[in-house]
Amino acid sequence: MIVRIASANGGSESDETHFLRKQHLASKYFPFRISVRKRVCGAATAIFCDLSKARTGLAVLIFCILGLSTQSHTAMAQSRGSRNPFLGAEQFPEFRDFSALSGSTYGVDASGYVSLSGPTALSTPIAHVLGHGQFRLGGGFTSFNSSPAFRDHNSDGTFFGTYGQTVGRFNAAVSLMVLSIARNLSMNGQIQYVPAASSQWAASIGIQDWRGAGGSAGEAIAGDGRKSRSPFGVLTYRVDMLRSPVYLSAGVGLRRFQGGFGSVSYQVSQPVRVWMEHDGFGINSGVLLSWKTDRSTRSPEVNALIGLVKNRYLTLGGGMGF
Repeated sequence: MIVRIASANGGSESDETHFLRKQHLASKYFPFRISVRKRVCGAATAIFCDLSKARTGLAVLIFCILGLSTQSHTAMAQSRGSRNPFLGAEQFPEFRDFSALSGSTYGVDASGYVSLSGPTALSTPIAHVLGHGQFRLGGGFTSFNSSPAFRDHNSDGTFFGTYGQTVGRFNAAVSLMVLSIARNLSMNGQIQYVPAASSQWAASIGIQDWRGAGGSAGEAIAGDGRKSRSPFGVLTYRVDMLRSPVYLSAGVGLRRFQGGFGSVSYQVSQPVRVWMEHDGFGINSGVLLSWKTDRSTRSPEVNALIGLVKNRYLTLGGGMGF
């Protein structure tokens, strides 16, 4: 017996014809559904991988916080205050070495990828901003004299983690800084419009210590209660040379950056870059060494930095990115 089913146009069709029509529709639309599903799954996987990297980096940073916090804070702070040469009203001592802003202990190109020849600085920002789901861990110690020092009573230690992402034509990065053994934390943010590949200019804006609780004078120093929230704008210009470009950066802002700042960096030879900056308080200079596991833009990277803050106070640091 043949069963007839009412069709959409008011007629009728056999169950066999109905079955064949359903098979035709499935073969027509099923590949499209598979394609959409693959794209959604691919995007979800990429996001999950980025979040996994961020969680790993955050775990390492928390470990550093706990490690720094094992010392006796009260005794150390009293001894440290008598030796720290960066203390004073409106001197922003906690932000005078590693800025945790883009380019601090590593180089980055105008597209937002970590670069062995890209611009770098220490306590001042560059315009190129980390993006593309990359994560950085870095930091180090600035001695209170010209000799290596790694304890809280004779040096200033800073550690940070930075995560950068690209959305359309914009790179945006956020960073968490560990400023002291008292678990004094600071958050930074920076955003850049990605220029055309042929452009030699890049520009970005940002804010250091958006919570404003990092301090502007130093613990137990008059005026330290003032907010240290410091917005800024910065430009970076690429000067093309025969071997590697020279990068010039300059900017100005409020609070920490109200005196203006500028930097220059150049890759002498792989893996050596030299850099110099004026952070609004004095001249800092040094050398950055960088190694990558391969030539791809997303390969892991390790950095080591040696420098002098105000051309006097020895600074040792480094970092890694993935």
